[in-house]
Amino acid sequence: MPLAAGPLNRKITIQKPGTVKDPAGQPIKGWVDHVITWAKVKSQTGMGVVTGDQAGVSTSVTRYSFRIRYRQGLDASMRVLMGGVIYDITSVQMDEDRREWTDLVCNRGANSG
Repeated sequence: MPLAAGPLNRKITIQKPGTVKDPAGQPIKGWVDHVITWAKVKSQTGMGVVTGDQAGVSTSVTRYSFRIRYRQGLDASMRVLMGGVIYDITSVQMDEDRREWTDLVCNRGANSG
C-alpha cells in the first residue's frame, strides 16, 4: 500500500552538489536541485545537540526527519531545502520491505544546514 498523500503536507527540494554559474557566468561548485517532492516533517523535540564551532561559540543543532515516498538514489552528500531553510542530510533510511517510504534524517544548525 503506497504512502498516503494526506500526511505529506510540506513541499521540499532535495539538492545535490554540482556545478552552477557565478554572476560572471563562470562555473563554480554549488548546489543544484535534484528533486522537488512532498514530505511529512517531524522535529525530534528534545534531541537538540550543542556543539562548538571554530570560534569557540556554541551552536544548537536540531534533528529533523523528512518522510517522502520511496525513492532510491539519495544519500548523505545531499541536503533538503524547505521554506528557505537548509537541512543537512545525515542519513537516509528506506523501507526496503514494502518500498513505501524513505526517511531523510537531517540536522539544522550545523555546517550549511
